[in-house]
Amino acid sequence: MKKIKISTEYFHGCISVETTKKGLKPWRIRENERLLFPSPNDNFLKQSEQTSGVRLRLRTNSKTLVLVVAPTKANRAFDLVSRGDILQTLSLDAGKSQVTFEGLKGKLSTYEIWLDPANSIEVKGFEVENKSTCSPAKDRRKRWVTYGSSITHCSGSLSPANIWAGVAARELDLNLTSLGYGGQCHVDPMMARTIRDTPADLISLKLGINVYGRCSLNDRSFVPALIGTVMTIREKHPKTPILLISPVCSPQRESKENDVGMTLQIMRTQMQDAMKRIKKSTGDQNIFYLSGLKLANASFAKKYMPDQLHPNGEGYVKMGKHFVKYAPKEIRASLDI
Repeated sequence: MKKIKISTEYFHGCISVETTKKGLKPWRIRENERLLFPSPNDNFLKQSEQTSGVRLRLRTNSKTLVLVVAPTKANRAFDLVSRGDILQTLSLDAGKSQVTFEGLKGKLSTYEIWLDPANSIEVKGFEVENKSTCSPAKDRRKRWVTYGSSITHCSGSLSPANIWAGVAARELDLNLTSLGYGGQCHVDPMMARTIRDTPADLISLKLGINVYGRCSLNDRSFVPALIGTVMTIREKHPKTPILLISPVCSPQRESKENDVGMTLQIMRTQMQDAMKRIKKSTGDQNIFYLSGLKLANASFAKKYMPDQLHPNGEGYVKMGKHFVKYAPKEIRASLDI
């Protein structure tokens, strides 16, 4: 086996890559701006260094591929994907540093290694067979950027490529950047700027459940925050389709007011109102709305949400398939899917 040096060109689905003493570390924010985001005490930075939706994309003709990473105290999972199909799912025990994928085709092919959504990682490099090659693989597919909460972060997915947006992206053949942060989706202005500055052919904003849980916005401020987010994104994405996705079903929160008088039902109505205001004021014909109940309704919650809030692993797969089924036809047409 021979060693292959890691470089930033291998990383996809992240916003930035930090060079550390141990290797290269992907972030789902611009890591040099971390002080501009919520403080470490609010857990946001920990969520943003976890690698939900982040992949290493490469071309190799080796039959054996070894991923070398810095050891940590956590167990981590990895998916090897080719042409949207999960070929292998492997786990790496705490303290270990090598993941070995065997039985590859042996001819020059493109692979993606999807990284664990619930953990951070520092990648050192690869090892391949002595007479084989390994190089970064460009991704020319259309880009989808999605923003959301723990339900988009999907730390409880069956495997890394089975986050709900990963299921949908693999089926629709899209290049995914998943900006899901557990407990941390509060329509933050810095996230609007991050999405604005990220290349995208489709942007989806799945908002509401964290705002409800932390009472971070109310009847006065929720719609202005939504409108401000969209208008900020529009500064560099004037024609990119933007899809507003309201909260999925959470039975205990549907009609129960939180401490600032919000319910999930109110949020769905207000998200539709925000979309209509933007269309009427600006003539924007590329903003759309999808009810989260299309992704996960009451019967879904009963079957796939043990805590009546987060889907289980099978539920995330179902959500991804529901997105493929119910995404507005105008968006599918714009992406030629």
